[in-house]
Amino acid sequence: MAAVAVGLSAVMAVLGLSGIQVLQESKQRLLEERLLTARALAERLDDALLTTVQHLAGLAASPDLHGRAGGPDVEARWDEIASQEPFASHGLYLLDARGKVVRAGRRLQLDRGTSFASDEAVRKVLAGSRMAISDLVAAPRTKSPVVLVCVAADPGALCAAADLSQLPFDRYISGVQLGQTGHAVIVDARGMILASTDPGDRFGADEHPDFHAELIARREARVGPASYYKASIPVERHIMAFAPSRAAPWGVSLGQTETETLAPVTRTRTRMLALGVIALLVALAFAWWDTGMVIRPLHRLVDQTRRIAEGDLKGVVPVERRDEIGDLAESFEGMRERLRALVEDLTRRETEAQALYEISREVLSRPDLEGVLESIVAHARRLLGADVAVLCLASERWRGTPAAVSGAAEAVIRGAAPLCSVQNGTASFQTLSGGCPALRPEYQRSHAIAPLVLDGAVQGALCVGTRQETDLGARATSLLAGLANLAAIAIRSADLHAQLHLLAVLEERERIGRDLHDSTLQSLYGIALTLEAARATLPADSEAAAARMEQSLAAMSRVTDEIRAFVQGLHTLKGADRSLVEAIGALAGEMSTSASLPVDLIAQDRMVDLPEEDRAQLLMIVREALANVVRHSQASRAEVRVSADAATIRVEVRDDGRGFDPGAWRTRGEGLDNMEARAAGIGGRLAVTSAPSRGTTVVVEVPRRGEGGGGRGDRPRATAHR
Repeated sequence: MAAVAVGLSAVMAVLGLSGIQVLQESKQRLLEERLLTARALAERLDDALLTTVQHLAGLAASPDLHGRAGGPDVEARWDEIASQEPFASHGLYLLDARGKVVRAGRRLQLDRGTSFASDEAVRKVLAGSRMAISDLVAAPRTKSPVVLVCVAADPGALCAAADLSQLPFDRYISGVQLGQTGHAVIVDARGMILASTDPGDRFGADEHPDFHAELIARREARVGPASYYKASIPVERHIMAFAPSRAAPWGVSLGQTETETLAPVTRTRTRMLALGVIALLVALAFAWWDTGMVIRPLHRLVDQTRRIAEGDLKGVVPVERRDEIGDLAESFEGMRERLRALVEDLTRRETEAQALYEISREVLSRPDLEGVLESIVAHARRLLGADVAVLCLASERWRGTPAAVSGAAEAVIRGAAPLCSVQNGTASFQTLSGGCPALRPEYQRSHAIAPLVLDGAVQGALCVGTRQETDLGARATSLLAGLANLAAIAIRSADLHAQLHLLAVLEERERIGRDLHDSTLQSLYGIALTLEAARATLPADSEAAAARMEQSLAAMSRVTDEIRAFVQGLHTLKGADRSLVEAIGALAGEMSTSASLPVDLIAQDRMVDLPEEDRAQLLMIVREALANVVRHSQASRAEVRVSADAATIRVEVRDDGRGFDPGAWRTRGEGLDNMEARAAGIGGRLAVTSAPSRGTTVVVEVPRRGEGGGGRGDRPRATAHR
């Protein structure tokens, strides 16, 4: 109960703070509205003053001011003009450059010669200002309160005198409703009241001198509290809203006692406080009663739900009541069931994620593809609760048995048909729809299959099977598909490692070839030139020395040709975008040109090409074979024959050279081991036929595979069967 009381008190405190904020905002809006009213009145007054200034400026430039020398008609005209100006109720004065009256209306003729030079507004206009408006001044002779609105005119200034006793400015503030204590005034820079809604304040000293003097000097609008003075003694506080005039050194001020100004806010605050206290007392009383009705049944639920908090999700939460507490108990029971299911699912997902993470690390860190695939099938069998899991590679990677097996070895059918076959150069995944051909039927009571797909090409399949019927649904197929994707990535990673190794070898061959060409061959050319020069210097009777020199030059030429052919064999093949026949033709042309060895090419028309990687390996074999012809065979010509049937592509390289003993070919160092390894790497084989003085024939056969290496249709998906 104490907590409820504290909570209700806290809520009421928050509501109270919100109420205080609302009251502050209401107060601020009230003050802003008061300031807007003052500004509107000041704008209205400015418009009237500026209109008078414009009229006076027009009069200053008119013939009525300059076209006549004076007389009764002119004086009557001035009186007529003054009667039309709202702020010339006292009359018009034309001042000379020293501030003396040189012309006035008929009523003001006695003021001629009077000097207004002491007034600040007159001095400003005489000093060059376009216009100026004075503070409250006393009129000549009558001493009535007036203000002067002056503009520049020849010879000095033209001023309209507004008689404040006729209340010319009161109409600009008379419509303001400010309650019983409110008042509106127009005050000048010296603190004199020019107009007021309170008749007793007119033409006297300002009641708020400290507030108005500073704001008029700074031309600043403000709303806020100010002290009300009587006999120079502060009596009470008023809320004042002041707006300065743009045209005159005056300001419009609205004042009201602070108590009356903020009375609406004070009343609202009192009501809110009373309502808050009443609401708090009612809420506490209701909480006292309701807590007793709720707390006792809740105590019984505490013990039952504590088990859930401690992780015991097996115990059932009993529902003993059919009210809100019963609904709460029923909700706890539903929560317990959902939590148990979520925890089990989370544990399963965590296990699966950990397995996928471990496999991903193995894919990135383990160089051996076989070990990674074995780890994948082991995780697949364990995570899916299967009796056996197999991973088979498709088409050319098929070796008659699965690449990896986990579980019962007797479940695998040895020598089964490949999971994916190649027809017309396209890999097919259709055989998987009827089950896994590598598993025995008794292990396919429930089974799931997922393809290994990279770039739309089927690389194989991952299968799991059980001897008992189990539910291998969407979760199983999704997990199996993820494992299959990792297996496909592992295969691609292994291929990339192999390609990187091959690229490193090719780059090293290129480097060696460049070094031999740029260094060794150039040195041999230099030696040959030196020998040529030396032979030219021999005496004519030095036949033996000349013969020896000729033999040396011939040997040097043979060595140069052999090194040139060796360098040609080291260079990486260019033109990977050519077909196999075009590339072999270009290779034969290079050999014919660089090694002076005629090479004939015989090939079938419209022959199915090889994938780019296989084509590159086959071209390296042909290049190595032709390089061996140049280096070792001493042949007069060579022939390259390219043919194909439904299963293989066959390339023969023949020469009519000196031949060699095939029994000793592995020890001769002609690179035949490398050629044989390249052929095996693309699934082919190499055969060498030769005999002394009968030439040599190198035959390489590689299986035909589609250019894309796999189907590009709809992406195969994982399937599950039971």
